Amino acid sequence: MKLDIFCLSDKGCVRSGNQDMAGAGLHLIRDDQTSFVHDLGDGKSFFLLIADGMGGHQHGEMASSYTLEELRDMLFDGSRDWSAPEQLLSGEIRRISDDLNRKSAEMQLDKPMGCTLTGFVLAGGRTLLVNVGDSRSYRLRAGMLRRLTVDQTIHERDMVPFPQGKAIYSCIGGGISPEAVIEDYAGRLLPGDRLLICSDGLTDMVSENDIELFLAEGRPTEAGSLLVEHAKAAGGLDNVSVIVADLIEDEPDAGDTAHAGSVALDAGATIHSAAESLAAPVELTGPAENGAPAQPSGPVAVVQASDAARTEDIEEIPDESRAEDLSGTGSEEACENC
Repeated sequence: MKLDIFCLSDKGCVRSGNQDMAGAGLHLIRDDQTSFVHDLGDGKSFFLLIADGMGGHQHGEMASSYTLEELRDMLFDGSRDWSAPEQLLSGEIRRISDDLNRKSAEMQLDKPMGCTLTGFVLAGGRTLLVNVGDSRSYRLRAGMLRRLTVDQTIHERDMVPFPQGKAIYSCIGGGISPEAVIEDYAGRLLPGDRLLICSDGLTDMVSENDIELFLAEGRPTEAGSLLVEHAKAAGGLDNVSVIVADLIEDEPDAGDTAHAGSVALDAGATIHSAAESLAAPVELTGPAENGAPAQPSGPVAVVQASDAARTEDIEEIPDESRAEDLSGTGSEEACENC
């Protein structure tokens, strides 16, 4: 299996600097873009993550940079024991958050630095979806968009408007403790799926209906560029960062005609004919197996999540359950997402 990846991070039309950072493996992107194909067959650790900084221009940049740099170092540290990847990742997020809060205290900042985090981490033979804050991860399948994460905002949790605008109750740093939500996505992503990971600079400017339309265009490079262009055309009030990645199958060996379904790698990344029922779901960490159909597996429960946590589904998948909250108890203190 391979990932065809495009990353773009732009400061937008209003902000003087860019507090976002996008990460794809060894690549960390700010005010730049990159595209490449990553082979998942080697079983090595990898990530697709976006962090949206807060706490003022300079300090927001520091928070998002530090978070992705630390996670990258952890992921490519060959000495780490990945036998319990959810616990390892959750512990690392808490450590990074504590570091940022300590730095904020030492610098005597009026507004503690922090950041959001969302995307996929591939490690220990697992595919993990991680979310902290209000950046988002999506999947496009057969032209239909599905949001995979839940915004950790006061409005989303309590279903009441926040008088001072949008505020998040969970972030990395920011003077509070993160409520990291980590799901096991093994077996829930198929060849032909297109992934979108983005900061709220996109979702605040472009509706999900339009995101679905633009995300289906061309290859990841075209789709990602189009999304950022439309966010800026709508005003570009915030930094906007996107990662678009297609999950594609390896080319079959010569003479191999036993192929379960035809995967379209371009516009919409749809799966033709009866691929949804004929092609077994595959893990990102290895090639799909030929043989009998398999049902998608649900997420591994770590800690019971609150009833307020929910995913806004456009497409219903029977076996998929809600995100699980690793932190247990949530902080009632909110930090504003600048």
